[in-house]
Amino acid sequence: MVGLDRVRIVGFDSRFAGTVASWIATPDQLFSWAGARFHYPLEERHLHEHAAAASAPHATTSIFSAAIEDRVVGHAELTAIDPVHGTTVMRRVIVDPALRRRGIGRMIVGSVLDVAFHELRLHRVELRAFDTNLAAIALYRTIGFTVEGRLREYRRHDGLWRSALVMGMLAGEWRGADHSPSRRLQASSGLASRAITR
Repeated sequence: MVGLDRVRIVGFDSRFAGTVASWIATPDQLFSWAGARFHYPLEERHLHEHAAAASAPHATTSIFSAAIEDRVVGHAELTAIDPVHGTTVMRRVIVDPALRRRGIGRMIVGSVLDVAFHELRLHRVELRAFDTNLAAIALYRTIGFTVEGRLREYRRHDGLWRSALVMGMLAGEWRGADHSPSRRLQASSGLASRAITR
């Protein structure tokens, strides 16, 4: 059993890129996780290139790793960070397949929401989940996201149109990661701040 108190959320660690890429075993998994952002097979270099772009001047993306000591157990991103309108889009949340259904996903999402609302002082976090990704939708609902709409036939993959749900949360609706066992944020605020001050 993984002790959640041992999990730390940090700014993206490039050492973990190969492991995260290895969690994506099929084209459908890649599409569900990242849409059309990457092409299968996902390789370590693709994540390095993605992280480099997120570190470029005027970039508006913050990438986070969840780790237990030197082992990566999850990944998440805040994209399209807009300090003027106070909005961002959470994307590409994933947990090590061997450690799912143990609360790590909830902890990652909660900690990243803390960054968005408490450190970046944003007003709204949005996400999109393909309507076939029932486990993710259930998780986001239990955390407090509201289904705000449906994007019909939003993306085409493997010859089929895929629809997605738009889910959102406002700052006043977030109870905070303190509602869960403990806060586990480390070294995230600096990375998040750089994303909006370039």
